Amino acid sequence: MLPAFATIRYEADAVDERDDDCGRVSAPRLRRLAADFEAVRGEFSGHPYVFVSALGPNRPPEAYRVTFRVRGLRLEGNQPVPADHHEVEIQLPLGYPREKPLCTPLTPLFHPNVKDYYCIQDYWAAGQSLVDTIAKIADMIQFKVYNPASPLDALAARWAQQNPQLFPLGNVSLGAPEVEIVLGSRTPLPQSESIVTEGPLPELTEPPGELVGAIGSFDTIVTASGDDLAVVLHRAEKP
Repeated sequence: MLPAFATIRYEADAVDERDDDCGRVSAPRLRRLAADFEAVRGEFSGHPYVFVSALGPNRPPEAYRVTFRVRGLRLEGNQPVPADHHEVEIQLPLGYPREKPLCTPLTPLFHPNVKDYYCIQDYWAAGQSLVDTIAKIADMIQFKVYNPASPLDALAARWAQQNPQLFPLGNVSLGAPEVEIVLGSRTPLPQSESIVTEGPLPELTEPPGELVGAIGSFDTIVTASGDDLAVVLHRAEKP
């Protein structure tokens, strides 16, 4: 089990009375920033997979650094390899929440919709909270969500299209779980069933004139429960 991160850094400064007449922040935006700040503190303080640090002197903050301990990919040369440490800076622009947050990777990530920034346009809405945005970034890192049809990284998009059986890479969910309520029955819910397949994953089919690697050798564990299907990758032991 991963060790828990420290709680979000927070200084009990007075809320900054910034004024839109000075080109800064309006009262409605301040209320939204304050609500996001409190929600992030409540959701991720002491979280085992996420550490959130508020940036800058202003309270409520307009920028955060988020560290994720979830499974993603990065490139070593031309070879995609597993990576479990990811840092992202999230800036909330003056037009927020009408404008989407700017999410910048501080560590390399191999993903169709990530290059100089995380493309969250497909998932963003003004009613979405900062907690929702952080959870969606975690889903993107784990390849729970990706859109190869509109890529920022064409190489990652082609690789993902050739290897859909590998995804998702991880099963850490940061959003609120759905609760199943069963009334009028004492029948126990069915248990998950696991199917284990050993051996290396299929290699990537390389396009002519371009060298692209696969993830190396893993044991593949496919876990099925109801309509859900999860793929967990474990590095295969050398004989």
